[in-house]
Amino acid sequence: SEGDTKKVKTWMSDVETSGKLDIEDKILRQLKTTFQTTKVTDKQMLEKMKSSWENYSYVMDPHTAVGIVASESVESSRFIPVVALATAHPCKFEEAVREALGGEFWEKKMLSMSPPAVSVLQSMPETRRGTFRKGVNWEKQLRTMFDRQKFQIPSSGLLEVMNRHRNWLAVGICVGVVILM
Repeated sequence: SEGDTKKVKTWMSDVETSGKLDIEDKILRQLKTTFQTTKVTDKQMLEKMKSSWENYSYVMDPHTAVGIVASESVESSRFIPVVALATAHPCKFEEAVREALGGEFWEKKMLSMSPPAVSVLQSMPETRRGTFRKGVNWEKQLRTMFDRQKFQIPSSGLLEVMNRHRNWLAVGICVGVVILM
C-alpha cells in the first residue's frame, strides 16, 4: 500500500463484504519479493504433530504444525533459519491431538500435561448457547451469554486457579468459551 492507509481500509472493507481481495499487479509483485505462500493439508499437519511427539516428546498444536510444515516447504527455508513460536496449547485442540496421537494418548498423557485451569474446565458441563455471525458484536454477545448462564464453579474456583497460573490465562479463557457456550 506504500503507506496508503485509505487503500488498506478499502481492502479490509472489500474482504469483509466480498470475502476476497484484488491487489494491483505492482503491489502483488512487491509482496511476492517478501512473502511466500504454500498449502498444508490436514494429513501433513497431523503427520507433523505425530513426528514432533515421536522425535522430540513435544506435543505440537495444529497451528504450529501448519507453520512448521509451511516453513519447510518454501524455497527460502533452505537458506534462512526459521524460528517458530507456538502460541497455543495443544489441549485446546482435542480432535486434532486425538487424530494425530490417538485417543489413548489424549486420555493418559495430554490431560495430565495440561495446565490446572484446563482440569477445572474439563470438569464443568458443556453447554451451547448462540451462534456467532459475521458483523455481530461478539464481545457483547459473549457477555450476554455469560450473564444469563448460571455457572457452577467448583470449590477450587476457576478464576482462583487461573489467577494462580496467569501464564495459562488465555488458554483457560479460550477453552472456557468452547466448553461453556
